[in-house]
Amino acid sequence: MYIQVEGHPNLVRDSSTGAIVNKDKISSRRVSSEFHSMKHDINTLKEELSEIKQLLREIVRDASN
Repeated sequence: MYIQVEGHPNLVRDSSTGAIVNKDKISSRRVSSEFHSMKHDINTLKEELSEIKQLLREIVRDASN
C-alpha cells in the first residue's frame, strides 16, 4: 500500500518498506540516466587516475636508475 507524501504530488511512501517512490516515470528515467552518466564519468576518472599512477611509478623507477 502506498501513502501520499504531503506536499509532493509525485511521491508516495511504501508502507511496508518505508521507501519513497517517485510515480513520475519521466522524472524517474531522467534521474536514472543522470546516475548512469555520473557512474560512467567516475569509472573514466578511475581509469585515468590509474594511468597517471602508473606513469608516476615509471618516472620514479627511471629516475632511480
